Amino acid sequence: MTQFSSNELAFVAPCLQPEPLESLFDLFLSRVDGSGLVSMNLRSVPAGSSTDDLLPFFVDDTISGPRFDFTHSEYVETVDAFNAEYMKSFAADDLNFLQYINARQSFLYNFGAAPKGTHKNYVQHGLKTTLVVPVSGGTRVETHNPQDFWQLRFSFHSVLGNRELERWFSTRKQHFCREMRQLCIELKALHSELFSVPVSPSLHIHDHALVIMKLLAAGYSTKVIADKVELSEKGVEYHLNTMRQKLNAKNRTHLISQAYLYGILTN
Repeated sequence: MTQFSSNELAFVAPCLQPEPLESLFDLFLSRVDGSGLVSMNLRSVPAGSSTDDLLPFFVDDTISGPRFDFTHSEYVETVDAFNAEYMKSFAADDLNFLQYINARQSFLYNFGAAPKGTHKNYVQHGLKTTLVVPVSGGTRVETHNPQDFWQLRFSFHSVLGNRELERWFSTRKQHFCREMRQLCIELKALHSELFSVPVSPSLHIHDHALVIMKLLAAGYSTKVIADKVELSEKGVEYHLNTMRQKLNAKNRTHLISQAYLYGILTN
């Protein structure tokens, strides 16, 4: 399918008024109308975990982070029954479940890697496939406790099949990524614990670097920033390059996003 990575879905600082959680999900599904998505599950997954630590039957005990579920009103009973049967009969032997834990790119459910009877379970409950979209906060800062860091996993059930969804995404990828980013912005305003990533004590932020990033986030050019902080333009570039390396940012826009993520910049 048309894939998109976590970097493409990187969220930015929250800027909108919080809405009821159900309203957010309902609005999102309406904005991606035509994709056949009828249900969404959002779960936090420890970035330091391996698939060996996360047995499907005990997943709710081993993944203790926040979890949200939303299903279109017309599909609540069928989706609940589908999920219950899947976890009971198929998850333990499903390679898709392992991919779900470690995914760095979006993927559609691969029935070729699923246990026998999985496709029948979909059909019986009026569903055709599942789309998994990982959203991470970028490379985590080094820590002694990797369980402190979480990555988000969105899984969407669809009444369209894989080929139909692939055709939809082939022309709507940018639109979908934009709507995912918007959803993450609003979710962050509602549930900051989902996006909270502790900063390592070893991550020292120079006073000049902090001021420079604040000015950069405000939209100032390198020249104007240099005048305001009384440094040369090369000095400003030095601090920005240093912070890009510390936060594993690809460019200035990504640097600002990472700085908000790690709590270095706040509203």
